[in-house]
Amino acid sequence: MIPRLRFSDRREAGRALAPRVLEFTNPPSVVLGVPRGGVEVAEPIAKLLGAQLAPVWVKKLYAPDLPDVALGAVDLDGDVTLSPDLARAEGLTDELIAEIAFHGHEILLREWEQGPGLDASALLPGATAIIVDDCITTGLTLRAAMRWARRQFVRKVVLAVPVVDTRMWHHVAGDADRAITLEEREDGPLARSDIYEHYHRVSADAMATLLGS
Repeated sequence: MIPRLRFSDRREAGRALAPRVLEFTNPPSVVLGVPRGGVEVAEPIAKLLGAQLAPVWVKKLYAPDLPDVALGAVDLDGDVTLSPDLARAEGLTDELIAEIAFHGHEILLREWEQGPGLDASALLPGATAIIVDDCITTGLTLRAAMRWARRQFVRKVVLAVPVVDTRMWHHVAGDADRAITLEEREDGPLARSDIYEHYHRVSADAMATLLGS
């Protein structure tokens, strides 16, 4: 059996991923971590590249009464990236989806207003946006993050995730100009426990420290 990559924590994964990202990117670059676990992976990457580190504010949207079913994601502008198949499967009307998105956007704006870090939108025009997350489950937040970054007039979008499920990765990576990972696996969706020994919930204070606030 081929040994699989497994990291002590997210920052170790970021240190392993950073040289690959450096190989395929040119300055100016901005490293965007998906809050909050993605910021832990992103910090060593930004350090190696000598690039600015900022959070990319996106939020998953969940089906009513089904907190484990992600229907889509919303960004700071209120733009929604939706999974139409899941929405149809749950029998949701357009009106209900709009209501879910509205409330999710309100929560995201509060998190952004209270959150640490630089204003990424001011850094991105003409730069390479390197969007980093710690894991892919549905891919919806990453797709939303990439859509938002492109509206900031970036030069190109690079996606970087340490270990991925092949099927999901190929679905999401097509939205990027370049997609970088250390390992693809073909046995279905991955949990963080499949990748990290320690994958604690990242607190707001810990994220602020990573972002240098």
